[in-house]
Amino acid sequence: MHELLHSQLVEEGSKEISMLMERLTSTIWLEELRDATNCFAVDNAIGVGKMGMMYQGFLPN
Repeated sequence: MHELLHSQLVEEGSKEISMLMERLTSTIWLEELRDATNCFAVDNAIGVGKMGMMYQGFLPN
């Protein structure tokens, strides 16, 4: 009985975590990044990371 309850709790917890992650993450398309950074303008460059240049941008609500 204890093992069944434990597995049900783990499964419910996993579902809740998945739902939370879906709400916290979103997909940003390249076109949106271009608009947000003014086509990756030099004025919006804020540094260099391991993957390349980093840019500041503003996304609409």
